[in-house]
Amino acid sequence: MNVQNFDLNLLLALDALLQEAHVTRAAARIGLSQPAMSNALARLRDLLDDPLLVRTARGMVPTPRAERLKGPIREALKAVERAVADPEAFTPPTCGATFNLMTSDAIGMLMLPQLGARLRREAPGMTLRIHALNDDEPWPSLESGRIDLLAGVYDETPAGVHSQPLYEEQFVCLMRSDHPQARHQLTLEQYVDLPHILIATTRSGQGASLVDRMLEQRGLTRRIALSLPHFLVAPYIVAQSDHVITFPSRLADYFASFLPLRVVEPPLSLPGYSIALFWHERLHREPASIWLREQIARVSRRIGVLDDMGAPRTSVVLSQPS
Repeated sequence: MNVQNFDLNLLLALDALLQEAHVTRAAARIGLSQPAMSNALARLRDLLDDPLLVRTARGMVPTPRAERLKGPIREALKAVERAVADPEAFTPPTCGATFNLMTSDAIGMLMLPQLGARLRREAPGMTLRIHALNDDEPWPSLESGRIDLLAGVYDETPAGVHSQPLYEEQFVCLMRSDHPQARHQLTLEQYVDLPHILIATTRSGQGASLVDRMLEQRGLTRRIALSLPHFLVAPYIVAQSDHVITFPSRLADYFASFLPLRVVEPPLSLPGYSIALFWHERLHREPASIWLREQIARVSRRIGVLDDMGAPRTSVVLSQPS
């Protein structure tokens, strides 16, 4: 018999009939009327080509075929019940789930040390896999399930994607501390003339940034001397060159604390931006995902408020006119 031609609702009726060996009691067991159960028995007999229950002086008794079906049908229904039952309460200490997070090295550097410590303490069996940010493919990766979470800067999201703001960021300029231009407030003309480093996270490594678009509105262009796919190598290059980079302020403060660098106010009025967390509808109600998103949000609320030693952050250091 082809199971595709079998009305699976009849399994409930068959199980009740096999358990009760009585049409009326079987009907009451699953809330059917006696005529409806009699009709179900007739359909089962036709589909299985077996009488299943036969009348005797002792009442209805199962046939050998029915006896063989009794155990497997009961187990099959139990398996279905387990599959569709409410999930067990989520407990972080016993969670062994693996989550894939796509983000930039800049965001990861600020977030992951604290997040990793929190996971080790509260969910030691959980695994977090980090994927390098590629702006060409985040939404298809979320939709397909290749990644579970995305942390980044996106103004528009496709249908089926949820988001949560994490923290605010602003731009500053980073130069080596003994750079001739670092002793003065940068003018727009000086800024444009300097060799720039661009962080490009697209696959091609090309594309206009916010800075380039704002300069273009003023009829200006800057010279991109070096394009990099990652943030964290850039400060080391800046510290040993005449390059300038327009950089996230929190990372700039961090690197300026131990490298010979100066944080300089940009000569452009650059808007701040929001780092947000994104996830697909398929994980919106998943307890483990909800818990992990809460941990990321808690860690992110501390970014920019406390430094690594737990002390309040200082203000951004700006170059002063001489």
